[in-house]
Amino acid sequence: MMALLLEVITPQGVVVRDEVDSVVAPGVEGYFEVLPGHITFLSALGGGELSYFKEGRESVLRVGEGVLEVVEDRVLVLVESADIKGG
Repeated sequence: MMALLLEVITPQGVVVRDEVDSVVAPGVEGYFEVLPGHITFLSALGGGELSYFKEGRESVLRVGEGVLEVVEDRVLVLVESADIKGG
């Protein structure tokens, strides 16, 4: 199966850099999902939960406002803050 390279970066540094199966992100107009093969895409993010899935397992981050860019199966998330939910 194809994978996405997910990078979540805050002003403090890289929080996540991993190959994942999908990403669900909090857009300012609602949540959306990114899958492998997605078109080039840019979205503003509101604060909320960003979920990503790898081998059937879900991981969740609480993220602040920022932007998400998808280019050629790379998902770049630049946010003010990101914390592992429950951590």
